[in-house]
Amino acid sequence: MTTDETTAKQLSRVLTANRLGIPTKAATGEEYRKTYNSLTQTHLPRMDKANIVDYDKDRKTVTRGPDYPVAFAILLYSHALHELLR
Repeated sequence: MTTDETTAKQLSRVLTANRLGIPTKAATGEEYRKTYNSLTQTHLPRMDKANIVDYDKDRKTVTRGPDYPVAFAILLYSHALHELLR
């Protein structure tokens, strides 16, 4: 695994921890499994198809895809707009 690569497991732990407001090491159990399953079965394959990430379903690894910078910019500006319009 390279420094620009992560695993579906690690990504699931980080997402679960962020959503629950807990340390990454504590992100286990049912909530982690739900996140992992939705990522590997739905979200990562869709983002791969959209060229946002490169998802290797056999190795369960994720790297940035060619359109990652565009997707990141859209999310960044959407978040800023959301904060301004609260």
